[in-house]
Amino acid sequence: MGAPPLLLWGLKLAIMTLVACGAMQANWRSVIEAILKPVWLPRAVLAVNLAVPLAGLIMCLILPIDPMVKIAIMVMAASPLAPPISLKLVRAADNASSVEAHFALITLLAILFVPVTVALTSKLIGLEVSAPIQGVAQISVLLLILPMAIGVTIGTLLPALAERVAKPLAVGAYIVLFALALPILFMQAGSMVQLAGDGTIFAMVAITLVAAAAGHLLGGPKPEGRFLLASAAIVRHPGIALWVINSNGLDRRSVTAVFLFLVINLIVAAVYQRWAKGREAAAGTALAG
Repeated sequence: MGAPPLLLWGLKLAIMTLVACGAMQANWRSVIEAILKPVWLPRAVLAVNLAVPLAGLIMCLILPIDPMVKIAIMVMAASPLAPPISLKLVRAADNASSVEAHFALITLLAILFVPVTVALTSKLIGLEVSAPIQGVAQISVLLLILPMAIGVTIGTLLPALAERVAKPLAVGAYIVLFALALPILFMQAGSMVQLAGDGTIFAMVAITLVAAAAGHLLGGPKPEGRFLLASAAIVRHPGIALWVINSNGLDRRSVTAVFLFLVINLIVAAVYQRWAKGREAAAGTALAG
């Protein structure tokens, strides 16, 4: 697959730790209340689960992108990641537990959206690829739901401890994430350059910009809500995409596309964060952080 399994698992563990750190700001009582009354969910589904895959489908239909790369793009577009950058912003939101509950709900919905997206894409491009619901469910539970549940449990039973350890753990996970990502990016560098000529990079940037715009516009009147939903829409989870690629025996081009998409995600997320903070500061309402 072009990257050692140990490095890939290290990346997954770093992301799982970041997800858990964000979830430590929540507690189970409020999470359950938010699940029973998911007032934010329709906007979150529209921004995260529908707008981004639709943008990916349009890009894959109009651009002459390699079919293997199209599969990677579409799976990434359908695979949300509860954004690790939400740690400070979750504290600034009206209800941290509500935020985490909605992140969990849109992640659960991906268990349905990923197989449908893969089936539709494979039919349109004539490439036999599948993503069984059972497999998507297992990888989603392992990489997203489980660390969320662990984080919320710590936040519920040991709130003082959660307050103390969440930030140091998140910083450590970020360091590990980037330390492991660098050798993977180095190994994939040659293949990434080859993807520049067929519209792949343009498509990924366009999809990510659509995600940012959809999340920002649908995030509600408060800057914290706009920032959180835009972040959830921008950042996609590579673990689900890599599982689909591996289970279908797709080649290195797909793996390269996943990491390229992730890099573009992180760059656009950082640019959006600076833009959003600057815009709100100019308006006299600075974002937390």
